[in-house]
Amino acid sequence: MRIVFLIWICLFSIKPQADVLVRELLLKKIRQPAPWMVEQIQSDLAPFSSEDMEEDKIRQTMESIRKVPSSGLAQLSCISIKDNQVSWWSLTQTADDNRLTQFINFMKEILKITSLPNVTFLISGWDSFDRPLYVYEARCPVFAIGKKRYNKQTVLIPETRTYLYYDNDYYNSARKKGSQFPWREKKEKAFWRGNTTGGNYEFYSWDFMPRSNLVLFSKYHPDLVDAKFVGNYCLPYNIESTCESYGLFSPYVSQEEHLQYKYLIAVDGNSWPSSLQWQLFSYSTILKQDSDFLEYYYNALKPYVHYVPYRADCSDLKEKIQWLKMHDAKAQQIAKNARAFAEENISIEDMAAYFYHLLTAYAKIQSP
Repeated sequence: MRIVFLIWICLFSIKPQADVLVRELLLKKIRQPAPWMVEQIQSDLAPFSSEDMEEDKIRQTMESIRKVPSSGLAQLSCISIKDNQVSWWSLTQTADDNRLTQFINFMKEILKITSLPNVTFLISGWDSFDRPLYVYEARCPVFAIGKKRYNKQTVLIPETRTYLYYDNDYYNSARKKGSQFPWREKKEKAFWRGNTTGGNYEFYSWDFMPRSNLVLFSKYHPDLVDAKFVGNYCLPYNIESTCESYGLFSPYVSQEEHLQYKYLIAVDGNSWPSSLQWQLFSYSTILKQDSDFLEYYYNALKPYVHYVPYRADCSDLKEKIQWLKMHDAKAQQIAKNARAFAEENISIEDMAAYFYHLLTAYAKIQSP
């Protein structure tokens, strides 16, 4: 007997915010998409055929993953756009989930300006859709804001909370204040503050974590890096005590303090580094941890053009910072390149254009 799904149709219950998109700019971005955008969408959709996208496959995926232990972590919702109206249903999500809410709102903002094709797809409310059990049970593509590099089951999408809800002021502030700190006045040191995310910090493994490696590197190389934890997210008490004894915590600091440094570090948390997007606007050089995690625009970023890569174990971080110090003009140019890329490629209108082209390409494959 077919399982009866609990369905919430949200045509009116989720209210859009005030207009956030500039009409003329969005239509220009739609007419002239960036080449990297087209390439990323084609790459993500290449593994799928129309059979993989049928609505029966979507229901089969929801039903299969529902039976997986900890299935709620996938946070799957089915989104349907029909005649320019958005509806959704889910087994686990509710209308007060802010990531889902802001995604629906963003679709409605796009629909104020242009039509979207009739299409139905699955979206994960988690940072990524990479757990092997989920991937093996999936019968159709799943949209998510992050994925591992070789995950062919996930289609990347922008994080809509970036501008509509999550740290909205933080991102806008970086755009406005990034130019207020001249390069010659910035401190010649790498800077990072963040939480203890990235996995389970256990007694036998906590110092292997990329963020732990970074703050420990800072402790032993304070002339090069100022990196500290500002929170103890899911940290066992014995590990927290150890970190405190090593002086690895500090109070929260403002974004303005970050912007006073020449070099900012982007290090993975539970998945990709959430700070990277605003750091690109900072006019500081980004030291980005080598990682298999991707966001939708990562393949357009070029090492030593938009950022400087370093290994997750920090084994080359010292030489990378010393290289930046010895090549100050090059470091400043990388910071300028990152800012120019961010302004041209990851504005809110770019995000909306990305959705437009992704859904248009998806609809062409999906069977009626």
